[in-house]
Amino acid sequence: MGSSPVRFAIVSLGLLALYLGWIGANSLSADDSFLDSLYKAVKLFVLEDSGMFRLEHPVTLEIARWLAPMTTISSIFAAASTYLRQLSDFIRLVFCSDHTIVLGASAEALHLIADLSASKTGKIVVIEKNANAPNLQELKKYRSLVIIGDFESRANLEKARVYKAKSVISLTSKNEKNLSVILRASQLIPDQRFDNPVKFYLPIKGFFHTESLQSSGICDYPSARKKKIIVVNLVRNRARCLFSKHPIELDRLGKVKEPIVIFDTYNDLVQAFIVHTAEVGHYPNNVKATIYIVSPDAEIKVEKLAYHFPAVRDCVNLQSVSLKSGDDAVDTIAELIESKQGNYNKSVFLMESSPPSEMIEAIRIKEKITIDASVTFVIPELDNGLLPKGIDCIKSVETLKDSLSGAAVFMASLEDSAKKLHEAWYNQNDMLIKAAETEGMVDKASALKSKPAFLPWEDLSDEQRKPSISLADHAEIKRRFIMSAMGKKEGSSIDAKLIDESVMDALCRMEHNRWMSTLRMMGWNYGSKRNDDKKIHNNLVPYDELDADAKSFDKTMIENLH
Repeated sequence: MGSSPVRFAIVSLGLLALYLGWIGANSLSADDSFLDSLYKAVKLFVLEDSGMFRLEHPVTLEIARWLAPMTTISSIFAAASTYLRQLSDFIRLVFCSDHTIVLGASAEALHLIADLSASKTGKIVVIEKNANAPNLQELKKYRSLVIIGDFESRANLEKARVYKAKSVISLTSKNEKNLSVILRASQLIPDQRFDNPVKFYLPIKGFFHTESLQSSGICDYPSARKKKIIVVNLVRNRARCLFSKHPIELDRLGKVKEPIVIFDTYNDLVQAFIVHTAEVGHYPNNVKATIYIVSPDAEIKVEKLAYHFPAVRDCVNLQSVSLKSGDDAVDTIAELIESKQGNYNKSVFLMESSPPSEMIEAIRIKEKITIDASVTFVIPELDNGLLPKGIDCIKSVETLKDSLSGAAVFMASLEDSAKKLHEAWYNQNDMLIKAAETEGMVDKASALKSKPAFLPWEDLSDEQRKPSISLADHAEIKRRFIMSAMGKKEGSSIDAKLIDESVMDALCRMEHNRWMSTLRMMGWNYGSKRNDDKKIHNNLVPYDELDADAKSFDKTMIENLH
């Protein structure tokens, strides 16, 4: 019956009316027993006064005679509104289709639902076990339909119309729970959804788990297009947000310089940032980012990362600075900053302890620097209200909420860009096939047709899609270089036909380095003859050693930047 505050108000007024009515009835008939007076007071709630108002009555009874029926009417309206709201929710559920189902009302789920609600991407249905979960009241603000019950229950999943949904995502606090829930939900999809598959999103916390799940085949099905489970690495999402919100090659004046990044710790987010930078952190003139890890066990951690990704040191200049007992990280970082003089953009990411503590560390490091060194201190999740006035070198970057936005979790915008870039590559390859067939070059045409990625986007595996997604990720770096090289303002449109020949050449070289790094990070190596089963590629060579066809692919990718 209504919300908790409404119920409390009605009950309180009802008890007050009952008390005042009892006092009034008792004062009129002192001979009545306690129960008789109480009975007369109760009858006020149904507009019966038991003859009490034929005599003069006290003010308490006057108040009670109005308050009691008002309480009754309020109760009826509250009950009716609750019923109507439940009926409305039931009707909305019955007609739900092409909606998003969120399993669990966690804080992460609330961030995602708030963003989806703001972007008006369709109806949202939430299944939550705990009827007293703290976020349930908050969800009502976003017009989410809430089902209270076990989200692994077939009945509740069917009630949420999982077979009619657009997407399903589990946001519990544990990886194994998310996996269990998504696998159960995916079993309920009928064969009729083959042409319009439900997408199941499996969020994972922990950087290395994504590759393990994808390689295990547990997320694959014989009818993969019918039941598509997409592993979402939340740590990688945060790293992508961190990388995009603080362009490491731009100084505070917007000038492009060689990037140097220093971390004061090593954790999952730093791991993900390094891997992401290795794949997409490639700049003009063969420049790649330099990353320093400053921590007591830096060397051990970096070696572990290199074990999982053997090519990481080829794709990013990765350095470890192990602190010995008694060493002060502040002194070490200050010395590193001072040692790098030249056309460098230096960024120090501080995330070892709480954001306010890291802000103090940033101020201490700045005071230790004895020369005029341009450096920006980046502190994720620092409250902007704490930023000291007059110090513009400290920057707060929010990644938690942004990494749980609809765009970050579902990657719709990034995947859409990647799909368009793949289609451009596909069309270019098709054009070369037709040209080779026209010229009677049967072997060349056959080789072009046999490329495993020469498929529509929907038929590509996650690994085959990765280079195109990495290319879409790298697009902003290319755009910033074009703006800088051509003297254009940020946000200007790009016309590939107007790009200078020298700029186009630099862009093509950047793109080739980016492509090579993505493949190397995926475990590919050079070989004179391509073999996709063994991850051998003949184009993993410097740009100048490529043939004309390979160079034309790079140029096509640049021309399709928007």
